[in-house]
Amino acid sequence: MQGSTGEDEGRDWGAGIDDFEFRDSRLLLTSTGGGRLLINVERMDLRGFRTWTPDKPGTFEIRGEANGIRFRLDGEARPFTDVISVDSTTKIEGVRVERIRQFTGPLLELDPHQGVLGAWFESHAKLYPDGRIEGATNGRAQVDSVQMAKLDQFDVSMPQGKLQFDLSFTVDGSDAMAVQGKTHARRCRRSKARRADGSDVLADAMQVTLSDLDVATTGGGSDNPAQFTRLQGTIAVEINGADASLPGAAGGAESSPPMHVSIGSLKLDVHTQELGRASGASDDETVRLAGSAQAQGIAASVPGAVARQPVTASVDAAQIDLRNVSVSLGAGPVDWQGAFDAEVTGAFARVGDEMASIQLPHVSLQGAEAGAAPSLSADRLALENPSVRLTRRLFNALKQGSPNQPEPGAEGASEQKLPARIALDHVMLAGNGSVEFQDETVQPAIDLQAVLQKLDVRKIDTGNPGQHTGVAVAGKLGDLSEISADGWATPFAAQRNFQLAASAEGVQLHKFSGYAAQAIGMVIDRGTLQADIDATASDGQLNAVVSGVVRDFDLVKAEQGQAGPGFPVDLALALLEDKEGKIALRVPVHGNLKALKFDLSDAVSTALSGAVRQVALGALDLVFLPKTITQALFGGGETGTISRPVSFAAGSAELGPDAQQVTGRLVDLLDGRPKLAVEVCGTATARDLSALRTRRLNERALDNGTTALEFTRRHPEQVAQQALERLAAERGRVVRQQLLRQGVPPSRISECRPELDLGSQTQPGAVVSLQVS
Repeated sequence: MQGSTGEDEGRDWGAGIDDFEFRDSRLLLTSTGGGRLLINVERMDLRGFRTWTPDKPGTFEIRGEANGIRFRLDGEARPFTDVISVDSTTKIEGVRVERIRQFTGPLLELDPHQGVLGAWFESHAKLYPDGRIEGATNGRAQVDSVQMAKLDQFDVSMPQGKLQFDLSFTVDGSDAMAVQGKTHARRCRRSKARRADGSDVLADAMQVTLSDLDVATTGGGSDNPAQFTRLQGTIAVEINGADASLPGAAGGAESSPPMHVSIGSLKLDVHTQELGRASGASDDETVRLAGSAQAQGIAASVPGAVARQPVTASVDAAQIDLRNVSVSLGAGPVDWQGAFDAEVTGAFARVGDEMASIQLPHVSLQGAEAGAAPSLSADRLALENPSVRLTRRLFNALKQGSPNQPEPGAEGASEQKLPARIALDHVMLAGNGSVEFQDETVQPAIDLQAVLQKLDVRKIDTGNPGQHTGVAVAGKLGDLSEISADGWATPFAAQRNFQLAASAEGVQLHKFSGYAAQAIGMVIDRGTLQADIDATASDGQLNAVVSGVVRDFDLVKAEQGQAGPGFPVDLALALLEDKEGKIALRVPVHGNLKALKFDLSDAVSTALSGAVRQVALGALDLVFLPKTITQALFGGGETGTISRPVSFAAGSAELGPDAQQVTGRLVDLLDGRPKLAVEVCGTATARDLSALRTRRLNERALDNGTTALEFTRRHPEQVAQQALERLAAERGRVVRQQLLRQGVPPSRISECRPELDLGSQTQPGAVVSLQVS
């Protein structure tokens, strides 16, 4: 230490230090909580501090340890100016959590805790007369072998990481602090975090950059803890090679296997707009954010997600723009909500071993809002050129894997509960989509391809079960078929009501040959369908009408081993086809929705067999009794015929009014169906025998002067065979002549030998049988 020199003559005396060294000293500090800080100063060197040259800085050099943490400070200071300034360089090595805990006590109750921190930084600080402090610091830090855990909450490890920072700060006289600057964490290799719920996240490399920071606090001291009043800035996170394992959904006695997610790269840019503490006694803090996220190379695997089958999914790239995000932090669960737009490219998902798949080249979500409720809503979801592939195996697996639950509308049933409320105002198709369905459970196998040209869905809301969801669909089935549907439904109500109008034009029926073989033992060789469907469901009751026209329809026998149709197919088709070779269908469908089990193959099989039966019966009812039709058409096998007698009075060959009405209706049936022909066979029964006997007995008794009873005993054979045969032949001739007079061509009428059935008491007449011409 020394006084002033001659050059300062005339000034007041001052004090100064030319060179001051302080070596091998120890300082022990203890806190009120029992913390212990042992500072070992190996060397402290102060030089050139003089009060008479306040603007000329003094220098300092300090070496030592604090609880085993090595430190070194070098720099210069101006302690004698109005604005005191300090410029320093600091190096710290061997920072370990347990060495800090020796003085501070438990840090977040971390256990275990390990890792080493080393840091180097430059600092510049100024102290103003009013107590305000302004400063800046920049430097770098490196961590090695970090592992921190909190019992039953999380476990974080990071083998290596580097941190760079460039910050400025201000502390005013009220202990309020503001920080601005940039922090960059890089080369955080193989970082890993694990939560108590089983979730596990691993990142190969991670970089975090905090820039344009603006941090402000108030308070300070033991009586008034510091509180954040503002935390603004931009946080940029870049992660490469991330893998996550998330717990599966609990079910039954044990949980499902965990799902796995991997991300090739993730970039997150978030701007914190505000951090504020709620007023009053609450400790809740609210953070408001905005920003964006970009991800590439996303892949996920979810075991047993659909019908106990694994689901794998991938995304080439995703972009999310965040706005108005609000996060509330408090003692309870984190509450958050926010708005965003999203773009996804190259999305793909697959169920099981090629059971089903969906490919989405581009998806956009606009005007979306989400929250911790959980909930998701959006103004528009656009699907660009989607491609969907479905198989019968998937529907079979869904049937087998579905648990027994109350049917919709049944006692105990309620609105469908989903994990999150989803509300989409508009779902639309951009470009064209494709849908493929394959069924290898039938032969020949089914392979259907459809081009989706329009998909427009309005007002989806899982939280409003009564909401009408509008649907409009249009496209092509194959190259030649046009299909469309328009209507509404309440898909999330206990009673799934709907109103639907659909149409199809030019459907190639041979594509459904596998289901035809399954239903009737024959395959479709050719044919096209034009159909219209009007369906309404109200209070769970379905009322629908399927109307259609089939053209150029032809069936051939299926491969050997297929079951037969159980009815004469050729005859049924001849009944159905009109003069132009068309088959008109109108099939009503009624019933309770809860009893319906949708399956494409069942639906087609029912349509092929049921429609043929119902329409054929409707046509035949013009002439024949339904019971007779059922027994003849569907009980006679492939060679069965459809027939019934034209009634005559016993012993007579004269057409009565009822017989003339039947032949007239038969003419109408033949006129509209050119492939039909008839065979007319006269018959005689026991009733005819009784009538002829009575007549002949009376005639012979008068001639011979004897009684009818006595003549019958003497000459029984004379009143039977010949007369009955002539009567039966005449009845057949009368019916054929009646048909010819009404315009039926002779080529479509044939006859057979008269038939006698003397053991039957049925109504006598002529039997008319339908045949294929």
